[in-house]
Amino acid sequence: MMQLKLDNIKSIHEWKDFVKEKASNEFKKDMVITQVLKDQDEMKKELAQYRTFFKEMRKKESVNMKTNITKCKLLDWGGFGVVVAEGRWSSCDPKALVHHIPIGPEAMRIWVDVAKEHEKYLWRTTPYMTYIEEVVGSTVAWPADGVVIDSTN
Repeated sequence: MMQLKLDNIKSIHEWKDFVKEKASNEFKKDMVITQVLKDQDEMKKELAQYRTFFKEMRKKESVNMKTNITKCKLLDWGGFGVVVAEGRWSSCDPKALVHHIPIGPEAMRIWVDVAKEHEKYLWRTTPYMTYIEEVVGSTVAWPADGVVIDSTN
């Protein structure tokens, strides 16, 4: 037990008090709050990166898309990182329409060229389209964090 003592703890009673404090519910609550605040800061940084990305993509949007084709891959929106389709980026304007419905914030409109996982569900289904294979040759709304832009374009 003596080997576990910190230099500034002079007695076994101080050590027990130290351990008791670190095991208290209040200390644990403080640690959880600290972690939540750290996570919140990381999310804010990530959000700022997405906003920057969207601004850059909106600038690109003004360029004629016929001469500037931006290829991309769609990842399974369930968070598994599986490529479910390949296509071409079309827009990240929240007001852009996919089958008469605005894509909304934090989303992209993508032209789907190839279905890789035919029976994976769409992020936003319609009465006429439910699976990836049904949207080949059409556009879909997809969550921005599930789109990987091909950097070789």
